[in-house]
Amino acid sequence: MSASRQDQWINANTLLVDSGMGGALGVTAVYLVIGRRTCLIDAGTAAEAPYLVGRLKKLKHFPPDVLVITHPHWDHAQGVPFIRREARRAGKEIRVLAAADALPLLKDKAFNEPFGGGPYHGVDGVAPLRDGELIDLGGIWLHVLDAPGHCTGHIALLDHTNATLFVGDSIGYKTAGGMYQPPFMPPAWDRAAFLATIEKFRRVPFRTLCLSHFGCLTGDAARALLDEAVRDLPEWWDVFTRNAGRIDETEYLVRALSARFGPLCGGVRPVALSRRLGLRLMPRRRREALIERAVTRPFVSWLAAGYKMATGQQAHGSPPGTIGSPPGPTAP
Repeated sequence: MSASRQDQWINANTLLVDSGMGGALGVTAVYLVIGRRTCLIDAGTAAEAPYLVGRLKKLKHFPPDVLVITHPHWDHAQGVPFIRREARRAGKEIRVLAAADALPLLKDKAFNEPFGGGPYHGVDGVAPLRDGELIDLGGIWLHVLDAPGHCTGHIALLDHTNATLFVGDSIGYKTAGGMYQPPFMPPAWDRAAFLATIEKFRRVPFRTLCLSHFGCLTGDAARALLDEAVRDLPEWWDVFTRNAGRIDETEYLVRALSARFGPLCGGVRPVALSRRLGLRLMPRRRREALIERAVTRPFVSWLAAGYKMATGQQAHGSPPGTIGSPPGPTAP
């Protein structure tokens, strides 16, 4: 098996759990690593935190002992307050950890504003992690690796026992349709750091690569993604450069990207059974259009915001020094 994109064991100590981002399955994964203690890697969004907690309770693994935030973006960290409250109701205090550089950004309610949506909440009471540090789960150790580029304060975690590398969003995404998608998101994209992180991962002894979006890859497919990231990033960037004059036109950019790379999403389905059944009754093109609206358009608008930030552009009508806020995801 080269790819895992739904709830399942990916090795003897790790569960992939879909957090249901935007009301869709197949978009975002968190990972539960189980030794004598348990560690949840990322917390999902505030909106989907109740769904995630419900999934963990059903799996009889809530509350976890430790929660590690790979980076301070909203879809990885804003679920923390709800998860903490639910854990306290169960009589447990979760130890929350993140990169030292991420701590002030987690506390900053304005950090995620370039993504639109919200309201966002400050996340405090987080202990710092540094490159090279080890997290002891009792029989399983997670090795902390700095992984900047996509975001300030981004880390990856290596489980040496199972040769599994949890990379968050640091190297991008691999859809069920086989497409690589880059991670040049606001508010702190750094291309040189991104490429350095890729080179760092080449020296890491992993067999399985766990992505925060669209699941995980194993074997040759996992190693190949590093090459794809370096090769395909300039191709995506070129589309935004060629269309810089229409950078705020999300529908236009979706068409331009689709013409260059093909359909931008696939293998995504709604969380609720009623919605799944409803979609099946729709014509195929209508069904694909709804899922694209839920997943693809926000993603493209966030890439546009990252491109504008990196190139010094600003959204039409925005005051100097700000980034236009793209819309938040809409459930199909």
